[in-house]
Amino acid sequence: MKLYELTEEERKLNDLFLAAIDEETGEIKDSEVLDELEAEFKTALTNKSAGIIKAIREQEEKINGTENEIKRLQNLKASRTKVLERFKDYIKFNLKNMDIKKVETSLGTISLRVNPPSTDIFDESILPKKFFKEKVTYTASKTDIKKALQNGEEVPGARLVINTSLTVK
Repeated sequence: MKLYELTEEERKLNDLFLAAIDEETGEIKDSEVLDELEAEFKTALTNKSAGIIKAIREQEEKINGTENEIKRLQNLKASRTKVLERFKDYIKFNLKNMDIKKVETSLGTISLRVNPPSTDIFDESILPKKFFKEKVTYTASKTDIKKALQNGEEVPGARLVINTSLTVK
């Protein structure tokens, strides 16, 4: 039975329940049939819910596996990047020691060039204040906005939203 079919069954059960009540007295005419239908519905819902929980957990495991694989690949990339940088440093060191500026091959060219000067700030705490720039940023305080909205205040550009979440334990 599909989940949408369970919802339809719940509607039918509610219709049967309403039909089984005497409108004049408010008494239930045939409670045994209703109890049996409700038991069947709960069993079907429980069986379907178990499948839903299984599917959710399988997807969560796939996500965790993917995250672990991403971390493994990121570590592998970092390791290979370090190996490449050490190799380039080794080549650069040897070219400098042999006083070679350029090597041309059929696949490409390896050359050393002198880069323009760059600044290395090794201790920011002792730099004179004149070399600092002021940086001002503004961020909206969701906590303050929420409090204002809850107190009945109107805040242009913001509104209270009530969401629902699904919990699987």
